Amino acid sequence: MVTSGSWLGGESYGTGKGGDIFLEASESARISDYALIATSAKESSIGQAGNITITTPALNIETGAVIESRSEGPGTGGDIAIHAGTLEVTDGGKISAQALRSGSGGNLTVSGPDVATHDDFANSVRISGTNTEMSASTSGTGDAGTISIMTQELSLTDNAVITTSASDTGDAGSISLKVGTLNLSSGASVTSASQYPDTRVHTVANPSELEQLSGIAQKGDVVIVQDAGNGEPAAAILDDGNYWVILTGDVFTVDELSELNEMIDYGNPADGEGTVVVVRNAGAGEPASFVYNGWMAWLELSKVYTVPDAELRNSFAVFPADVMRIEETGGTSHLTYTGREWIPCKTIHAIADLSERDRLTPSAGDVAKVENVGNDVGKSFIFDGTKWISFYMTGQAGTIAIHADDTVSLKEAATLSTSSTGGVHAGEILLEADTLQVDTRAIVSSTSESIGDSGTISIRVGNTATLSDNAALITATMGAGSAGDISLDAAKLELRDHASVSSESSAASHGGDAGTIVVNARESVRLSGESELTTQAVSAGGGKIFVNAGDLIYLLGSDITSSVKFGEGKGGDVTMNSMCHPRTAASRPRPGGAMRAR
Repeated sequence: MVTSGSWLGGESYGTGKGGDIFLEASESARISDYALIATSAKESSIGQAGNITITTPALNIETGAVIESRSEGPGTGGDIAIHAGTLEVTDGGKISAQALRSGSGGNLTVSGPDVATHDDFANSVRISGTNTEMSASTSGTGDAGTISIMTQELSLTDNAVITTSASDTGDAGSISLKVGTLNLSSGASVTSASQYPDTRVHTVANPSELEQLSGIAQKGDVVIVQDAGNGEPAAAILDDGNYWVILTGDVFTVDELSELNEMIDYGNPADGEGTVVVVRNAGAGEPASFVYNGWMAWLELSKVYTVPDAELRNSFAVFPADVMRIEETGGTSHLTYTGREWIPCKTIHAIADLSERDRLTPSAGDVAKVENVGNDVGKSFIFDGTKWISFYMTGQAGTIAIHADDTVSLKEAATLSTSSTGGVHAGEILLEADTLQVDTRAIVSSTSESIGDSGTISIRVGNTATLSDNAALITATMGAGSAGDISLDAAKLELRDHASVSSESSAASHGGDAGTIVVNARESVRLSGESELTTQAVSAGGGKIFVNAGDLIYLLGSDITSSVKFGEGKGGDVTMNSMCHPRTAASRPRPGGAMRAR
């Protein structure tokens, strides 16, 4: 038992590997009451943090207890392996692997108690409660670790989460769930996300109003004080402890992160507070900007800020490749700073390498998403009218792969999703099961914003796949990237009571195309109760729809449609192969998609 705020841990500071932690219990183990089991590779470490291995017939992690592995610098995070017959994580318990800088995060695995058996399945894994999670994340240039679970029964309830994420240029890790049954309910979620940092710019009239931002602003947010004294404006960035650091406007440049501490006057540490320093290589050859907080520490300036008005972003330091997100009534737009001006993204080119990029004939605002610029590293570039410049994007979201021998069930607003607000690509969702049940507002989705593509969703079900009561299966793009395709293969597909399968492109201009939907049902497809099978686009091409059924396609008060509202794209074709001829539609004000029913 590890409980009542106890701590068991190890740290790596040098070139070697930190010590491993092994915890074995013959009957059961309980980690509770904010206890912590942790290993870390500290900022100065170039080695590896120790691994954490727990082996027991039954393990409970509860009441705010945490098992954690961290990489805080260039070193690698340790792996976390749990070998248990049953695992319960409840009441704010957490299992977490984090990568904070250029080092990669460790992997998380859960399997049965027989360590010697490679594919030993746990009997059950149950994760329940708000702020209860299993996560692998990166907020730096290093990649996040993966999450792998093998169990006969996996249950997530009451807003519990399994997630991998990326909020910098490192990639999010994949999630692999090999189970007998999977049950997600009551707001629980399995997600992989690549997301721009949610750093924002606020405004207040004078310093006395800064208190109004308490509980609203987060670390790294910037505030513009319209009258900081003598009628002059000032900008400040939020540090720990609700302390605002006023930006002086001074900007210096150094080559390496190690040079930052050399700039501190330890005899007079407050000297230089608010100074901005650009580090040319802050990890993986990428630059970053830091603000000195006056307390012998540095605070990183975000490369992305969300603003209600573009003028606010020009009120403090801005650097080439920075991104501005403007939240407007019609959605969110993105602009990139070229070193001279902010420009929006226009036509997107997905290409293999730099030589192919250089053969393009681009216009200002065109984007090249290059799959490999060298060493299998992808990067995005925007054309400023005279040359290509790289700009900031987060890494890719991870793939979610689920293999269930029996049933996968999502209900009560549960979610299974991949998303990208700042990455090149949202991860794929691959799901195999004997039976699939998605109901009561539950959602399976892959979505994207900015220039990123949403991922594909591929589902193979041995028997019946059922969506009901406002459940949805969605791929969507809200930006210039494309929505992913949807492939659904089952013996029977049933949509009822406002259920939907859809691929959407909602950008008002320069939107990416909606994805293609392919349904293969060996027996029948049934839509009832105002359910929909649809692709739609506001300003791009509508995706095609193919529905193949061995016996019957049955529509009762429901629709299969493809449409485009306006712009240059065409409505996608709708093709159905069955023994009946249901009602279908493919519409566009100008030349649209064809309709075929056989």
